[in-house]
Amino acid sequence: MVRSLDACWLTALAAWIVPGADTVPDLADGAVITVDDGMFSASYRIVGRIYVEIKSDRVVDASGRASGAATLDSIIRPDHGANGAARLLLQTCDGDSYRWMIYADLITG
Repeated sequence: MVRSLDACWLTALAAWIVPGADTVPDLADGAVITVDDGMFSASYRIVGRIYVEIKSDRVVDASGRASGAATLDSIIRPDHGANGAARLLLQTCDGDSYRWMIYADLITG
């Protein structure tokens, strides 16, 4: 199932995220995203977002240092995966130094 879901997610990434990347920051908390490749589908609910600064391919922490810990926290969120819920991370660049990280938890799939 995980392998099929990964293939489904990659298909959706190519079909939706690339042409629609500018709309990612506008996804409302609570919105449902359905990923479907014709064989498998999964639905995710947007649960939060953060706007991060990037330096040297790492997220900048509160003290202004680019760190691995800040980068990891930005990927898994402070709740560290909602107690094991499968999570989708939608990420889009805002120039060279900033990114939106939009988090969605699996609700069906």
